[in-house]
Amino acid sequence: MKIADRISSILLIVLSGLWIYWARQLPYPKFAQVSNMGPGDFPTIIAVMLAIFAVWQFVDTFRPPVAKTAADSGKEAERLENPKAGRDIITGFGLFTIMLAIMPFAGFSLAASIFVCLFLLLIGRYQFYWAGLIAVAIPSLLWFIFAYLLTVPLPKGPWGF
Repeated sequence: MKIADRISSILLIVLSGLWIYWARQLPYPKFAQVSNMGPGDFPTIIAVMLAIFAVWQFVDTFRPPVAKTAADSGKEAERLENPKAGRDIITGFGLFTIMLAIMPFAGFSLAASIFVCLFLLLIGRYQFYWAGLIAVAIPSLLWFIFAYLLTVPLPKGPWGF
């Protein structure tokens, strides 16, 4: 388990480095020069936090294991009964990667809607009509907040949104 934690920590550190690099490449609009906050600042903050937690996890793998108590045995049995939890995490990261890959072509709204819908269907196990409704509502709300209220430029698809 420690090897897997170390590998995932290194991958998350590399991924956060890439996110920081890509976030710093975003255009800096004129309105942002007044407040010194641009569209790349928020993703940079999140990526730095991800890197800090990944480093923390990496360092934690070198600590000696804590002795188990009788109360811990039930938690381990519960984890063994739900082997699908690990697959759900991998599925979530895979869906997010797909969303990032199609966003430059499909735009934020469509890519995020596809991501949310598939995430809810595969991991959340929602019924299709609820997943579709939520998949339209969440990206629409995010677009309203960022593109309309905060005037942060989001990737536009062939439909202009």
